Amino acid sequence: MKILMISPLYYPSIGGVQKHVRKLSSLLHKRGVKVTVVAPQHTPNIPLKEKRDGIQIIRIPFGYDSSLLRTYRWFIANREHFATFDIVHIHDPVPLVLWYLPLIFLNRVPVYATFHGFERDPIPFRFIILRKIARFLVQGTICIGRFIEQLYKVKCDKISIGAITPKIIRVQEKQGIVFVGRLERDTGIFEYIEVMKILQEKYDIILDLTICGAGKEEDKIRTKAERMNLPVHFRGLVEDPSRYSAASKICFAGGFLSILESMLQGTPVLSIARTSLKYHYLKSATSYGAPLSIHLNPESAAKEISLLIRNEKKYSELSEKGQMFALEHTWENLVDEYVRLWRR
Repeated sequence: MKILMISPLYYPSIGGVQKHVRKLSSLLHKRGVKVTVVAPQHTPNIPLKEKRDGIQIIRIPFGYDSSLLRTYRWFIANREHFATFDIVHIHDPVPLVLWYLPLIFLNRVPVYATFHGFERDPIPFRFIILRKIARFLVQGTICIGRFIEQLYKVKCDKISIGAITPKIIRVQEKQGIVFVGRLERDTGIFEYIEVMKILQEKYDIILDLTICGAGKEEDKIRTKAERMNLPVHFRGLVEDPSRYSAASKICFAGGFLSILESMLQGTPVLSIARTSLKYHYLKSATSYGAPLSIHLNPESAAKEISLLIRNEKKYSELSEKGQMFALEHTWENLVDEYVRLWRR
């Protein structure tokens, strides 16, 4: 079997979708499937073509994805090569509708899609329409989160919250709190800074906060943490933040992948849902049975952390529940779901 994966970004770019596509492609390759990944050349100093870990990578030339006409032309120019695949699987609606669209009609290769996350909060109406068009064009979909069906009103053939590699990192003692996610307002990062201040002032609990992530709000977050005299450490984009999750007592998670990876390491996860969209997003995890604590404000989150820190039995029970839940969601199991979708 030959599979063509098309992704909005790919390694060495760091992010949830990139990791998803890389893990999926790697495990398919190990099963004897020939996988090619097409993604934009996100920086001009990486090759347009290369083979890495058995995966053939073809990159759309730098800047082409900013022009609809140039991207269409590039895909049409490569039409004959892309027609040799048994299945095309496209990650997210933009690559499907705004890049690959002409080949859906020209090549007649079965096309499937995975819908990951959301574009912004609140969801712009044009992106709801884009997902509806994308769903109409494909033979089947996997949605990462039940909220996609609820809020975008599209049919999902299979629903997942992502996956983990079952590797547990042993540490002598967990300390502090880790945040894993984008440094944008919709992830709740400013509310998490407030939590740290409340813990310090109201509960006399002083913990370091390690931030794994990057984004346009980083300077404002640094300024706020310094003004509040909080011990905050910025690690930037981290390809595998598991070592930070494993070493922390609590995780503030921005997305499904960081929720699963932290729970795997026995680190309880708390999240703040500052909007209705974020609440539905997080409820997608709890609907699967994830022992995720969802809060609506920093005061509530700080109170629970103080109880967990001071109640070793409750902390251990939550840690064990999270670990057991995460171990049910491995990449191998998710690959099986993809294969079942393609064979329907």
